[in-house]
Amino acid sequence: MLALVPVLAGTGARSDGYAVRSGQAAAAAPADRGGDRPVPARVEKASCKQNGSTAEYLGSYEIISVSRYAGSSSPDEQAKERIGKTVVLSAEVFESNWNRTSVARPRYRISCYPVLRAEGEIAATRWGAHWSGFYGFGADRDAVAVLEVHTPDDKAGDPAHWYEIVHEDGKEQLWDMYDGWLYKMKPVASPRTSALKPEDAPDEGALKQLVGTATLGSSVQLVNYPEMPVSDRILAGLQAAGRVMATSDGSTVTWGFKYEEANLQSVIIADKAGRLELAAVVDDILGLTYGKSGTYASVAECEKRTKRQGLRPRVIVFARDQASLVTAYPLLKRWMQANLLGFNGSCAAHAAACALMRDLDLPADVYLAPGAGSAPVKVATPDLPAAQIPLEAFTQ
Repeated sequence: MLALVPVLAGTGARSDGYAVRSGQAAAAAPADRGGDRPVPARVEKASCKQNGSTAEYLGSYEIISVSRYAGSSSPDEQAKERIGKTVVLSAEVFESNWNRTSVARPRYRISCYPVLRAEGEIAATRWGAHWSGFYGFGADRDAVAVLEVHTPDDKAGDPAHWYEIVHEDGKEQLWDMYDGWLYKMKPVASPRTSALKPEDAPDEGALKQLVGTATLGSSVQLVNYPEMPVSDRILAGLQAAGRVMATSDGSTVTWGFKYEEANLQSVIIADKAGRLELAAVVDDILGLTYGKSGTYASVAECEKRTKRQGLRPRVIVFARDQASLVTAYPLLKRWMQANLLGFNGSCAAHAAACALMRDLDLPADVYLAPGAGSAPVKVATPDLPAAQIPLEAFTQ
């Protein structure tokens, strides 16, 4: 089964007028996660260059370096292994895939805090200790701009997470002080989706090699067109409205529909070198939305309509090997979530539909490519989270 609990990454802002403008008075506040939480000692004014708009800081960020600033329970190897891990800041969710934390429907706020100059000055709030400048990082700043992440029901004003906004190497970064380590993060380029051009169509020979003798229809039976070779069915699913997305790491996700049969879809995922990682036949998947904003009231209602229309939902996945399956399956899962929303959508616009995804299991069969002359090998459907790509990036 293809479990579809959404990872609700996105790019839209949800500041709700919650941003603090430059120069506004702010309590001198620390940023370390550890230690006791002292009572605020004083209030000072500080002025930051940031204009208080949170929208420009939303998106995905990647850890590019780690530096120790204090004692830590995390060994050096563990901290350094986090390089390359990501954090998503969106209107729908805040999510960190390296320390497994998230906030649904977060509110964001930019605050500005003073830099301590004199020996013995105490910067204190009830949610931390000192900023990174206290430990010698970014010491040339006149003030500290902080992007705060708040829960939607936050009443005390304490953020669930916070990041220093720092201009370094000509670009703005987010710095995270966590358990004695300073994690520096840079923005990750958003995926680009465009129309599928004939010259970008998947190679038919490579596709046949991927699906093995399933091209004969003897070992894998299709729901629709059971006599059609699987490789032909996959290519047929790209006949209409073909699209290709280039992800930040160079991988591509290609998809489309069969001409005049939009219920028959195909998905092909390739790595940055163009090698096919995964191909999928997607049959009779009914979306969770209808019209401009309609959403089915329950999974049961959606399933009833599927039966009334004589549809038989099924997803058949072929991966090059186990490593390719682990790499590409999260991309397929994210594509499926966007597909269920009808593409061009997000959970901010379709919150009710996204809520249904966690209860929806789609019949899925997964196979590994065996090599020439052999039948595909059926394996367990991987239990992996969806890729952290904004749903609205999947445009149709």
